[in-house]
Amino acid sequence: MIRIALIISLVVLAFSVKAQKKEAELFVTNHVNGAVGTSIKWVTKNVISENGFSLYRNEEGNSEWVKISKEPFTVNRGLDESFFNLKKDKDLYKSFKNRSYEQIKSNALLKVFVILQGIESNQFAEAAGILAHDVDVNNGSRVRYKLTELNATGELELGVSEYFTVGNAPELLPPDSVVINRNEKTTQFTWKPEELRYFGVEIFRSENGGKAERINPLLIRTQKNDEGIYPDYFYTDNDVVGESKYEYTLFAVNYFGQRSRASKPKNVSTVAGDDKLPTTITSLSTVGPKLQIEVYWKPIIDKDLLGYNVWARTGDDTLRKVNENLIPKSDTSYTFTENEIGSKYLQIETVYKQGGKKSYLAYTQLFDQLGPKQPTGLEISADSGKFILKWNAVQANDLAGYKIYKSLEEGQGNNWLVENSELIDTNYYELTFSKRSASKFSYYIIAQDSTFNQSEPSNIVSIKPKDIIAPEQPLLIDVSPKEREGTIEGLEVRWMSNSDLDLKGYNLYRRVKGDSAEMLQVNYNLLPTLMERYADRKAEEGVRYEYRLQAIDSSGLKSELSDAFYGELALNPKNLLPVSIDIKSNSKKKTIEISWDAYENTSLAGYILLLGSAKDDLQPKSGMFTKNNYKINMGPGTYYLQLRAIANNGMVSKSEILQTTIKSK
Repeated sequence: MIRIALIISLVVLAFSVKAQKKEAELFVTNHVNGAVGTSIKWVTKNVISENGFSLYRNEEGNSEWVKISKEPFTVNRGLDESFFNLKKDKDLYKSFKNRSYEQIKSNALLKVFVILQGIESNQFAEAAGILAHDVDVNNGSRVRYKLTELNATGELELGVSEYFTVGNAPELLPPDSVVINRNEKTTQFTWKPEELRYFGVEIFRSENGGKAERINPLLIRTQKNDEGIYPDYFYTDNDVVGESKYEYTLFAVNYFGQRSRASKPKNVSTVAGDDKLPTTITSLSTVGPKLQIEVYWKPIIDKDLLGYNVWARTGDDTLRKVNENLIPKSDTSYTFTENEIGSKYLQIETVYKQGGKKSYLAYTQLFDQLGPKQPTGLEISADSGKFILKWNAVQANDLAGYKIYKSLEEGQGNNWLVENSELIDTNYYELTFSKRSASKFSYYIIAQDSTFNQSEPSNIVSIKPKDIIAPEQPLLIDVSPKEREGTIEGLEVRWMSNSDLDLKGYNLYRRVKGDSAEMLQVNYNLLPTLMERYADRKAEEGVRYEYRLQAIDSSGLKSELSDAFYGELALNPKNLLPVSIDIKSNSKKKTIEISWDAYENTSLAGYILLLGSAKDDLQPKSGMFTKNNYKINMGPGTYYLQLRAIANNGMVSKSEILQTTIKSK
């Protein structure tokens, strides 16, 4: 839900830009940091610019445009995390500062996050290169600003702001012409749409004189549909009850994250429940020679619902209640026995705390006869976006047709609903379903004759659509050393959770940066859906790793690998040194051999052996080598040796100076 709302917000911004026939929309206000001058913020299609933006000022009555900054406005990629006050700013800044312009331009979700965070946080907007300050203007002057984008051929004009009186930003007023429509289950809001005056709306609600709390998690945007028409309501509060009184206060939030003064509180009174709905009878039939009537109805979902009553009459008689006790609200059918055959009229009464609502009258004719034979051979198959049901035709002179019943809970309990509103006169039926559906569907059919008698149910068939929609590409946001009680325990990788409903988990992959080899999976078991970080404790020191994340759904479908994120643990020189160094001198063969335990270290480039007749006069005796032993020929005498390990980054680690002697014969 959050991701859909964010994308809608971006579409609204793009529509505003398009409506003005501009490539950008500019917003101007007093300096947001309290200094003299103005602050200017802008929204463009690609959000940021590879070569940067330029901003020009023009005073009213003067044709000259003055450039307000020598350097173009671009993403400031060199900031430290401590620069930001908000944690959301830090996380989002880290997730995109090292990405190329093309990577950001092609990532629609990341651009949405940047736009929304740039509106909420002026500090982040300035770091993203979409906010500027002009302090070289005098209070009282009227100015406007022009935004251009630098490209290979020069500058492209994107848009021009309205004139603004410096030091005299108009007071940000709350939404105008607010209309609130209250019924028992919802409260609906509309107001005058002014997309360029403010970015979004906040709504605060208090219940029965209690504390006011904000009810919309995201700013409410006024937007038109595909036909260019505003909806009847901009927001609906679905969390209300009829017997409560509410007070609503609205605020407008502008493109600099500044909130307006509060609107005048709107009070809405209790609702007595007169908008309660009756149920609808979905099926009515008789049961052969038993003189029984079966009635089915559409369930009502309402916390004030107490249950149902069934009313019936024969011919022109008075309606009478046929159930002795109130039928539970979880039931959707009722069977009762009549004393005589003939024309029957039924009503279902939906009983609420506030009273009852009766359905329309349904009619059936009760005959003392059997229904059609049970349908057989029901089969189901799936095609592209549809199910196909087939069964053996029932042979009966008075056959009226078939009804199909569906359940999403594999036929458990009374969860069957009628699929077709009219009887089917063939033994073949097609049903459509959403390609994103992951539910298991179950079906059975009944045959019905011209006097509404029904057969026994057919066999039940079940099917689950094949999932063909892979999860969305995950978004990594950070790779950094994980420290615990002063000890580094590896590299910690962090990401934003995917919103796919059928998400099963994640796999994390790694390789050395610049290596063309296939990436290796880091985790042994699938990472849970709620996990948003993973500690790679096998990362070696001094090696820069490339990490990518992949999402997997319950059908085994895999997303594209995330964009790469890189991290490295600082190299400790002591960890390069070999262990268990052994020196063997052979006076007969005049050789010295040094060896040590073999081990692998990705950061290690190789070794160099130094030798001399004195500890302070050691000279290289070998070139760089990678094996774990080295033999040299030497004459009689006492020698001093030192082994040096060389890292890929040039770091050197030295062993202790060791002594050995070759004796003369």
